[in-house]
Amino acid sequence: MQKAVEEFIQSYLDGERDAVAQVDGWILAAARPYRRRIRDDWEDVVQETRLEVFRALGRGEFRGEAQLKTYVFRVVSHTCLDHLRRGERWKWTELVEGAVDTRVVERMNPVRRVGVETAELVARVLEQVPEECRSLWAMLVAGLSYREMGRAVGASEGALRVRVLRCRKRALELRDRLEGGVTEA
Repeated sequence: MQKAVEEFIQSYLDGERDAVAQVDGWILAAARPYRRRIRDDWEDVVQETRLEVFRALGRGEFRGEAQLKTYVFRVVSHTCLDHLRRGERWKWTELVEGAVDTRVVERMNPVRRVGVETAELVARVLEQVPEECRSLWAMLVAGLSYREMGRAVGASEGALRVRVLRCRKRALELRDRLEGGVTEA
């Protein structure tokens, strides 16, 4: 890494006005394409990106393999994308008391939609699949990414994708067997 870049990073970390203004300009330019999608959280996300850039540079994560500006753009993009991904998993809606039509909720009930026979079949399949499959599906339904699931169970993303696929195949085989009236001994 060039000495001038190292000095610039140190001046930024020390809070020198010109360096902070330069990096902040890069941050705002990099975050601008995400502004419409982030909407109400814009100021919070920009502040989060500033903090992330400061932490990354403070930890010495910039290795000089690209220009500093490119590195900052990359950190900002990853931070914005992480925010958007978190937001897609959790959609909060405030409900006004009495505003929910129970008939709509009943129609949305998945057991009602698929029918009682199918719901019973699904319950029987779930009883017979291994516990690992049930726990993986529970994590997926909870909205965890394969990366988060990997951290929780100590496996790679690719290995988890294969496990989920195998669980799905096993469940479909069980379903077909149970639909045909053949039960496991």
